[in-house]
Amino acid sequence: MLYLQSMAELVKPTQFEIQNRSIFAPDGGTNPFGISLHNAGDLVPSLSPESREKFSLKYGTRSGANDYGAQEIGTLIDDPSDTTKRHIDYLAAVYERQLTIYTSTKDIPQDALVVPYLNSTSVETQEIPRWGLPAEMVDALKNKVSFHRLVTEAAIEGFEVPDHKIANRETYVQAGETVIKDAQEAYARTDLTNSYPLGLIVRLEDADGGYGSSVIKQEVKNGRKVITVTSNRDNEKIEELDSNQWREALAISRKQIYAKIDPNLNPEVVISRMIDRGEEPGVSLIFSEGTAHSLGWNEQLRLKGVVACVGTSTFQPSNRHARDIQTKYEGQSAEAFATFMEKITPDFGIAYNQLQGIANVDLMLPGPLESTLRKRLGKKPSLYVAECNPRWTNYTDAVMAGIGAEQLQPTISNMLEVVRHGVHTIDEYQPSAGIDPEKAREVIYQRDQALKVKGHTRMIVRMPTDPLGVILLGKKEQALPSLNTSLKIARPKLRNHKA
Repeated sequence: MLYLQSMAELVKPTQFEIQNRSIFAPDGGTNPFGISLHNAGDLVPSLSPESREKFSLKYGTRSGANDYGAQEIGTLIDDPSDTTKRHIDYLAAVYERQLTIYTSTKDIPQDALVVPYLNSTSVETQEIPRWGLPAEMVDALKNKVSFHRLVTEAAIEGFEVPDHKIANRETYVQAGETVIKDAQEAYARTDLTNSYPLGLIVRLEDADGGYGSSVIKQEVKNGRKVITVTSNRDNEKIEELDSNQWREALAISRKQIYAKIDPNLNPEVVISRMIDRGEEPGVSLIFSEGTAHSLGWNEQLRLKGVVACVGTSTFQPSNRHARDIQTKYEGQSAEAFATFMEKITPDFGIAYNQLQGIANVDLMLPGPLESTLRKRLGKKPSLYVAECNPRWTNYTDAVMAGIGAEQLQPTISNMLEVVRHGVHTIDEYQPSAGIDPEKAREVIYQRDQALKVKGHTRMIVRMPTDPLGVILLGKKEQALPSLNTSLKIARPKLRNHKA
């Protein structure tokens, strides 16, 4: 656990006081109404209206982040379907609270606190207060282009972005070729040409969850070196190109990137050198009254060949080396992130001690090749940052769902307790494919209630989709078998027909 005090001034509340009162009511009071707003459609605004609608329908029912310490709770959902209404009824049963659906901000009580998933400038709640980092700061940190600029300008030691160029539709190919050329020269100077594979990661300025990103890399296929281009959210791999056809590969990547973008827009992209990576944890901080509190490392679940994550969990070292890495860098990464945030806060017209909200940064620890490259180039060791999510994430939204399910007050101490027991999320749990989501949810709920009696192990359906999106709390080795048993019960039985 990390407690960081602002360098600007001493704070009056004690560490114990800040950690043990609601993050949504830092004055120690209780809000009359807590209203969640899972505005997933705002995450990738440059997508076409059709793609944004699809995005919203898939993720919009999660609604884990809310002020569970409020006297009454609800959720803001525009034009909810009957399926969505039934899912909200299910969540109300899990939280053992009435969960009112509001379809318009006009219906929300004026003394409510809205807790949006993303507190961006696109969120409209009239005069109703919202919880989260300032909207202008959220927009800047979430934007991959402006975040890279902010990190570069802040120049925090040990907190860097990989080598990159910023481009648009017109300069895309040229910028990508420049990154490749610079990498080739660096590898040649350090005698790594034959051992360090070349590659690029391209992300739209508002890329999120793998939407709006592309990977171009050299691989060896059947003894032949080729370049592959992958639209990584859909894992759409095209036919391999010859190993020197970077211009052609970049042209294909550009077409993939902008295929689902509103043709009237020309958003920028960040084209980064693909680095040799070791551990890739995330670290989330809660900011309150001039202090930053770490929830520790989390990790992403990825499918083979896909860069975008399909789930998240509490960081679980797979071996002694990973455990040593966590011991060495977990606190350092949180401190560097907090220092960065404190340094840039004045740029947004707010004092650091007024900052209130949550943010996560995805880290990349250099692997052996990248560490060797830095050493031979005379650079100090450093953590790399991939992106910042100045909002609730797949992981922290699940942590808050755990707060609701366990009927806990939304304090930092209780969030850390949920994290300590274990949090695991899977966006598309494949064993549930082909099963009626509502039937599966019903069986899962009954078995979850039995698990609840035994302690902190729980299983929650967060997305009633096919496949299901699920949260496992506590001991995964207990929750997973129970989840699979539930799915077996819910799966339709095949009938035997006699000839």
